[in-house]
Amino acid sequence: RDGLHARPCARISEAALASRCEVVLVLGGKTASAVSVFEMLGLGAGGGAEVEVRARGPGADAAARRIAEILSRPGDP
Repeated sequence: RDGLHARPCARISEAALASRCEVVLVLGGKTASAVSVFEMLGLGAGGGAEVEVRARGPGADAAARRIAEILSRPGDP
C-alpha cells in the first residue's frame, strides 16, 4: 500500500480538476498530468519517493499545497 496507488491518484485527480489550473507530477525525469490516474500510476512512485508538484495558472499555489498534502499521506481517505 506504500507509494502512489489508485486511491491517492484518484484523490489527486479530483483536486487537480477542482483547481482549474494545470498541475503535473514529476518523478525521475517523467511527468504525469495530475488529472490522469493512468499517467500518475505510470510514474511508478514507490513509498518514500520524492514527487515534485508543478502547478501554473489561477490558484496554482493552493492546488500544489493540496496535492502535496495528499502525497504526504497517500493512505488517508
